[in-house]
Amino acid sequence: MLLLKSKTAIFALAFVLSFTASAAAQEQTRFVLRLTDELVGQLREVGSLASNVEAEFREKISLIDIQFGDATGKQAQVMEVDMDVTAGLANVIVDDRLLEQIQKNPIRIQVPVDKRNFSRVSLVYARGADEDLATVPVEPILNSDGEPIDMFYIRLKDARPMAGGIDGFDKFEIQTKFGKVSMPMDQVAGIKFHIDANDSAVVVLENGDTITGVPTIPSVNLTTDWGKADIEPEFMKALTTNPNARFIQESTDFGTRWQLRTANVASPAD
Repeated sequence: MLLLKSKTAIFALAFVLSFTASAAAQEQTRFVLRLTDELVGQLREVGSLASNVEAEFREKISLIDIQFGDATGKQAQVMEVDMDVTAGLANVIVDDRLLEQIQKNPIRIQVPVDKRNFSRVSLVYARGADEDLATVPVEPILNSDGEPIDMFYIRLKDARPMAGGIDGFDKFEIQTKFGKVSMPMDQVAGIKFHIDANDSAVVVLENGDTITGVPTIPSVNLTTDWGKADIEPEFMKALTTNPNARFIQESTDFGTRWQLRTANVASPAD
């Protein structure tokens, strides 16, 4: 039975499981949301779906799985998904592309330790979320010399996407375990920031190679169709040169790795 309250649909099919990822791992509590065609239709119509969390689990949930129908035998794919936890509510932002991904294969969201205290999980539908990068100007942005500026697509920590040109951002330095490397931006496909406590980043190059280390990137001045914005790297989750590219985490024979996925193509990232 589907319940409606203040334009928020409450999941009829949601449950909590407790499992151990491996013998050496600490027990993790997983919250599973199971979608159906009816619920997806309701999500698109109403704008959000929610599921209450039982009191005994509210401070223990470390993983949120979203699956479609019976996903028996399918391994959940760890993905970076925009999520905001405020006043005890965990809001997970989904768009049509992510819903299509869930229909093919379950996804898994890792909940940061400092956010593991919420009484409700909500899926919030971003109508045309790829279009929320529609701030991209139709006409190319020009610098003071009248030359086109390279376009960049940035996702901030608060889940907001921004897009525009960055004039003068030609290269940056990254400290790797092999030493300091100067990285030209015309070879970079994407940067995933803050992947660990040391503020390391994964840099994926256009040829698919990856570099992991601590980058030195100054504040970037983003020129959009509505003006300019100075963005500090500490507030960025990811930067790409393609509006459809997103970082995801996948399990490999060598452990969990970040990948930059564009449409149906994925570039591996350490």
